[in-house]
Order: sequence, then structure tokens, then C-alpha cells
Amino acid sequence: LQASAFQNFDGTADATNIGVSGVLPIANGGTSTSDGVINTIAYSNSADGTDGFTTVYPNLNLLKNTRALTATSNTTWWNTLFSSSQIYDSTIKTKTGVSAMNFSFVAYVPLNAEVGHEIPIQLKGQSSQAYGNIGTDDYNTIISQANYITKQSDLGKTIRISAPIQIGSKYKTFDTALADTDSVTVRQVSGISGLVYSKLKLEIGSTATPHMPSASEVTVADYPKYVGFSNIIKPNKKSSDYKWLPMGLVSIDSTTGSLKPAVIGIDCAQAHPVGSVVSNNSSSSSGYSTGKWENIGSAVIGSTTIYYWLRTA
Repeated sequence: LQASAFQNFDGTADATNIGVSGVLPIANGGTSTSDGVINTIAYSNSADGTDGFTTVYPNLNLLKNTRALTATSNTTWWNTLFSSSQIYDSTIKTKTGVSAMNFSFVAYVPLNAEVGHEIPIQLKGQSSQAYGNIGTDDYNTIISQANYITKQSDLGKTIRISAPIQIGSKYKTFDTALADTDSVTVRQVSGISGLVYSKLKLEIGSTATPHMPSASEVTVADYPKYVGFSNIIKPNKKSSDYKWLPMGLVSIDSTTGSLKPAVIGIDCAQAHPVGSVVSNNSSSSSGYSTGKWENIGSAVIGSTTIYYWLRTA
């Protein structure tokens, strides 16, 4: 048994099972090899997997200036929280092949917030005809409104909320809507004051992934630092269910914002640049391309010990 590639050159996770072939039984009967049950991959900023734990590799942000930008709601209905001049990135117009999008953000809920009320925030993308009048729905291209209802347990807490993006009524696809999006504004829907918003993220896909900057702003430090592997047959896995190892980060593609290359698999004939991570089932790194290799750990997967090697020179 051998470990497969952990991550592709574009920064997306490789869904190939790790170390185990075939279908294995799960605790409540039946069989499964699906994510969340067996052979799963996770990512984190810390060696114990607790900081920024996610089982979905984070997408880049389609909004700019979101790393430290914050806004606090006031008593004015439809008050602009984040103006288009602050967060709009024109590269949104070039996105194609988009079948779903998601809007997420962090909100601090004050202790005096009213339980049972919606978090009143809306993202609105519009065409150039809507400049100066963001309230005009005739020019909507994309829109999202969080329908999250405040709970008692949210008071005094900072929570993360996500909501799907809808296409404006005049558009049939996300591609055509995005191509016509000349502004993106975020505003409060009602006059509930004291909510503090930050870490805005607009991304492609139906699942909200951890906050990241835009492609033009991202650095190596923004990406997860560790990759975790789990061969435990268990749903709803936690960070403690994973074996954590450093992720080799090399560089960022200046055009796409993706890592290149990151974790590389077991193909010994492949040239491995400095910073790449490879794996094999031998305690020796012999067989890999020339260079200086450092063993960074191992994991027992099934009945096989897989060794992880980082090229340092």
C-alpha cells in the first residue's frame, strides 16, 4: 500500500484514498469510503490541528482588503457597512465555469442583541448602471442575505456565518452575472446597532471555506501550515482524529494565487523542487530526485508505515 498525492498543483485537495483500498465497514452498519468517514484529509495552521481546522482546503477571496477591515452596525436602516471602493476586485469579472458561490463573514454579537432576530447583513453585486444607487434591485447581478437567527448562546460571542449567493433575475448563469458585476457592496438590512463585522469572504463553490485574502494579496503565510491524515472509521472527525505533518509550501503563482507545487505524491520519477514533500514506504529517501532530504515524520496507515520527506536543498 502506498500513499497517494495529497494536494494538486492548483492548491486543491486530491480526493484519492490514502493507504487503504477497497470498501471498509462503518460502525453503524454498511460500508463507506466517503469523506468524513475514512481516509480523510484536513488542514490546519498549527501542529496539533486546532488552529484553523478545516476539512476543505480554503479558496481564495473574490473580495479585496478583507484581512483587517471591520465595520460596526448602527441604527440606520440600509447603512453601508463596506463600500464597493473598499472591497470590490475587478478580477471577479473574469471568473468562468462557476456553478455556485458563497458569502461568509465573522460577526461579534453584543450582549444586548435581541435573541430571535436575524443577523441583518446583505451583499449586493450590481452592474455599472447602478452606480450611486445600490438600493436599485433592477441592476442586481449577485446577491446574498444572511438568514441566521441570533441564539442566546451567541450573545457576547464572535461567530462565523455563511450564506449562498443568488443570481440576479436578469441572468441565467453565474458566469454572465459575474462578467457584468461592476460593484460589490455590503450593507445592514435593519437598524440593529453594535454588531461588528469582519473577515468578509466571497468565494466560488457552495461550501464556505476558511477566510483567505484575494489572489493579489495572499502570501505563503496565509495558507494552512499542516496537513492531517485520518484512517479512523468515524463520522464528524475532530482535529484530534488526524495525524498532523508539515505541509511543504514553495511559492505562489502570481497569476492564479495558487500554491505551486505544494505536497507532491510518490512518483519517484518526478523532479521534486526544494520545499516539496513526498512519501514512500521505505525509511530511506533513495529513489527520489537529487537534493538534500529531511525525514519529517511517519504514519502507520493500515499495516504500512508511510515516511514523509521534505526536500531542503
